Parts: sequence; C-alpha cells; structure tokens
Amino acid sequence: MQSQRSQDDSSTPAAPAPSTATATPWAPRDERFLATLQESKGALSIAREYRGAFPSMKVRDVLPLGGLGQADAPWTAASIIGPSHQLQITRSGESSPHLLLDIPLDPPAEILSMAWDPAARTLYLSARGTLWAWRYSAPKTIEPLVDIPGATALYELLIDPQGLIWGGTFPLGAVFSVDPATKSVHVSSQFASDSEYVRRLTMDAKGQLWAGTGALNPRIFMFPRTATASRIEIPLPEPLESGFITAIRAGTSKVRVTTDGRPDVFELNSNSRTWTRKFRASGWVRTPSSTILHDDTYYMAQGTDLIAYRGDGTAKVAEVATAVGATLHLSDSGPLLSAATTDGFSLSPIPEASERGEQPADVSLEPGRFKVQSILAPTDSTLYVGGFMGTGIAGIDPDSDARWHSPDALDIVHQVENMISVGADRLYLGTYSWADVISCDTRRRDDVSSYERIARFSTNYDQSRPFGLATNSSSLFVGTVPNYGRSGGILAKIDTQSNTPEWVLDGGGKGFVEGHSIVGLVADDEHVYGTTSVRNGSGLDDTAGPAQIFMLDIAAKKKIWQTSPIPSTGALYTPKLVAGWLLVADLEGINIIDPRTGLLEAKHQISPVLNSSQRPGWNSASLEIMGDGHQVAHCAGGTVTIADFITGASSRVEHGGEQDDKLGPRIAASPTGRLFAARGADVVEISL
Repeated sequence: MQSQRSQDDSSTPAAPAPSTATATPWAPRDERFLATLQESKGALSIAREYRGAFPSMKVRDVLPLGGLGQADAPWTAASIIGPSHQLQITRSGESSPHLLLDIPLDPPAEILSMAWDPAARTLYLSARGTLWAWRYSAPKTIEPLVDIPGATALYELLIDPQGLIWGGTFPLGAVFSVDPATKSVHVSSQFASDSEYVRRLTMDAKGQLWAGTGALNPRIFMFPRTATASRIEIPLPEPLESGFITAIRAGTSKVRVTTDGRPDVFELNSNSRTWTRKFRASGWVRTPSSTILHDDTYYMAQGTDLIAYRGDGTAKVAEVATAVGATLHLSDSGPLLSAATTDGFSLSPIPEASERGEQPADVSLEPGRFKVQSILAPTDSTLYVGGFMGTGIAGIDPDSDARWHSPDALDIVHQVENMISVGADRLYLGTYSWADVISCDTRRRDDVSSYERIARFSTNYDQSRPFGLATNSSSLFVGTVPNYGRSGGILAKIDTQSNTPEWVLDGGGKGFVEGHSIVGLVADDEHVYGTTSVRNGSGLDDTAGPAQIFMLDIAAKKKIWQTSPIPSTGALYTPKLVAGWLLVADLEGINIIDPRTGLLEAKHQISPVLNSSQRPGWNSASLEIMGDGHQVAHCAGGTVTIADFITGASSRVEHGGEQDDKLGPRIAASPTGRLFAARGADVVEISL
C-alpha cells in the first residue's frame, strides 16, 4: 500500500469546511485518514450470489434464413441484447428456438449486425471488432472469421452479389470488405476527419454503396464497391452539428435517409444527387441493410394497414396484426414481416393483396440477462438494479432472493446510469440516452403513474448520460455526460419537494467545467462538490489534461475552487464527504482532498490497477462509505478493497480470473453496512 502527503499550497483560496456534522468516531479532519494503510493478511470473500439480476427479453434483430425450411416460413435467426442466449435459431414451423448460442468472447460482446448468405448457408455476425460465422453445416458453434484491424465495433453487415461482406466501423470511420473464401480484408480510409462512425450502409441495384456517418456533422457518402476511395460526399439538406444517420436505404433512383431527432425522411435523387423532398417518417417500415431494393417502393404502416408507395401512387399491401416497429424482409418467395413481441417475435408472410394477411407465427425466445449497469441499496429489503440496454428497474430482496421488476407498461425508464434515494420511499433515476431524470415513489412502484420524468437535458443542452447524482436536505443535483460528438457536461439543481428543475449551469454551452463531463457529485446544504472526466460524448476525442474537482456555492451558483489534484488521471469518480474530508476515487485507490481548498492531502494506492492503464471513463471506479465511515469500499479493475481508517488496514477481494466475473465498477452499501457489487449480469454480496 502506498500513501502520499501533499505539500500545502497557500496560493489556493480557502473555503469554509463542509457544514455536515462529523459523525463519531471521527474528529474534524481526522488524521487517521492520512495515515499509511497496511494490507491485511485476511482477504475478503463473496458471501452470496444473485444470478441474473436483470432478466432480459429485448430483441435486437430478426433475420429469416432463406433457403432453410419452407419458403413462406423459413428458419430464423434472432439476436437478443445481453451476455447470454445472444443468438437463437428457430426451425420452420417451430415456436421456440432449436439452438441457443453465445459469441465465444470473454467478457461477452453484443451482436450488432447479422447478414445471411443463402448460397453458402452461412450467417455472418459482428461482435466487437470481429466478423463471426454460424454455418448450417456446423450449427452448434459460432466461429471467428476475421478481425477488422483497428475496429472495436462493426455495423450494418451486407453481402454484395459477388459474395463479399461489407460493414461500417467505429472508431475508424471507415467501411470494410471481407472475402469469406480467402479471409482477405480491405479497410477503406476514414471517410471524414471528424467522423469516427459509419453506422449505416446500403447497396443499390447498380452496385453502388451508400454510407451514413457520425457523430460530428453526419452526412452520407456514395461510392462504387470496386473503388472505395472514389467516394462522393453528400451533405444533408438540413445539416446537424452532431448525431447520426439513423437509416439509409437506396432504390433504383431514390435514396431515403433519416437522422437523429427528426421525424422526417429525406429523399435524394441518386442520379443527380440532389435532395428532392421530405416526408414524415412515422410508420416507415424498415428493410434490412442486406436487402437490395430493385425499385423505389417504400412501405409505411398506417394503423393495421401496410401501404406500399410506388412512384406517385400507393397500394395497400395487406392488413396486418402489427406493422409499426416491424421489419419487412423482401425475397423472391415473397415478403415476410417480423415484429418483436413481449416474449420473442412474430413472423408472417404478406400477400400482395388488400385482404388481411396470414396470421403471424409467434416464436417465444429464451430470455437472456442484461449486464448490471447500476445498483442501489436504499433499504435492507430491496436492492435496485439497472441493466445495460435495459428498460425499467429490477429489484432483489437480499435475504430471500425474491425478485421484482417495474411494470412492463412503463416506457419512460431506459438504461439507468445511476440511482439515488431520498428518504424511505423515493428514488431518482438518471437514464440514457436523453439524460432523463425520473422520480419514483417506491410505495407504489408497481403503478406506472408513480414514475415521473421530471427533467430531460438532451433537448436544450445536448446531454445524454446523468452519472453524477447527489442530494441535500432540499435538492437533487445532476451532473451529465454530453451527447455523441459533444463536449462539456452540465450541472443542474432540482427541487425535491416540487420535483422541478431550478437551474442549469452549462458554461455557455461549453460545459460547466469546460470540455469535461461531470461524472460524480456530493452535496451538503451549502456546497456541491463534483468530479470530472476528460472523456467526452462518444465520437469525440478526449479533452487534453487531467480530471478536475470543483466546489460550488449553491446559493451564489459560483465555483469557490477548481483543482486538478491527481495529474496522472483524466477521470475522478464518486466523491464522498466523511470526517471533514472529501474522498475521491480513481483507478488506483482513494484520494483524500481538503474540501476547503481542493488540495490533495493523501493518496492511498490500494488497487492493482494504474490510472495510466486505461482510457479515462465515465464509470470506471467507485467508492461507498460504510456506516459512519469506519470503512470505505473502493472498486476498480475488477477488485473491491475495504479500507478501515480506524485500524489502518485494507482487505481485498478480486474476481475469479475470468473477465465475466469482474467485480464492479458499481458497488452499493445498505443502511446497515452490507456491501454489494455488480459482477457481469449478476450481483454479489461481499463478506465483511
């Protein structure tokens, strides 16, 4: 264990100490927090496991496997979000999957796209920066085909008429092609210097490819597949400073495009490369990226009617059970409509007629598990859990292991980045991707009306993730990460009696701390203390320099000090006030800050991870105060360490060696001092 005292810096303006009373057994600014910690010989252990803390059934994609089974009811491949049961193969006429498969990566990676080659009877999948293959001839395995150098995510796979596989990339901002026979890979140059993403890709009947970029200045590019360098840039008719092309589909002479935050479809004449019109996107029925459209027909859902728009006229295709949110799969054997259901998906053939189509065949998929994104232990009877890519919140009774989930009809709670409790019956949830803050009365947690969105910081402030949450006796404070391609988080104050925002500080659009995300907050009745990360919204480079800590006078709405006490890191996390000190986490351990000045008084390096070992994050380390601060729990790099500042000892529990068993980074302490940690899709209790 290493501890380090700083030298006093009289040039930093002093501020009053925090007004919260110091709990026994501590003296004000207790010197024991500055003493060197000694590693205990006894290690901590995992006392209890809560498997599958957040069950999931969220279908990412459904793809008919043409050529397998019946023409009007082929085999299907469904991908679900989460680390388990990621790929589910269902045979013709069956109502449940025949095969359940996972991408063989540790930790698990999401399947972002799928493309089916009926000639090769091979399903290609993208996960992380690798192209994978599932083959009908070897159905019980998913095998890696090739890695795409430099890519960490692959999007929108499609197969061209020569059998080459294409896709978009992050962070290369390029497209790639793969010859599956030779496994040769070609990666284009970056499409634009300010674009790290190519998320959307389609091919027209002439063999030209159309790509959509982001996160800064999203636009589209057209190029022949035989010459990716000969591309033509086409700006949007209504430019965006940041965001993404959300869909792009090319026909014979028309290209239709949608973008972030707009309800319109923009239509381009692909011959003259001029924008001709726009129409409302509501009800637009998507077709998979690998589908080559041999005419300019597009489909819209109007109630239960599926409408084909051909040229200047329209034609009702069929009356269907559901079309909104569905996908139309076009093939030589006729169109098929797939749509997600509460427990899987439906698939139905669509006759080209005005009568009602055939009843859909329903498939019940095996539920998976979401990775734990956030946890909170506000009482001893319920542990609340938010899931990565999940909707709503889940609950666990830590004694009986009884499970609970928020109502299925709840549609305002998306991925929960952080949670905080006020009193015995109120939760506040900070959710992605609109930087929403949700209030929940836990006495009526099974009632949809008990959940209320009280703030949305994406609309006026371009924010996406509320990681910093703190309360005092009257207010909730929110610190955020900006949206894709943006820099600078906000600091907001919400009155907890009326649940109304009172003010937002955004530095004139540059961020409350210019160019920094606000990822941690703690407050007393006079001051808010915050920690930052130089990690910006996705798709934008990190801001240069170290992370910041600040102190704000709440009444005056002005900073008292702002410092960079840890020059070795671009991110500091989960500030806590205890014993007259401000404790702040980094990857290496616990930093003791003088809250009057913002200066570092001691650093306890108790983690095996170095700040320099990882890119600064938004949520890579955390602290929890146990009871009156007798013990402080630190989590980073898969390790939980308990620092006891009365005995001067520290104890550690590490994950079991597999990445999927990695602990954290979120931990939670109950009012009675029980400690819980996330571990992949599970939650564990740490024996103290």
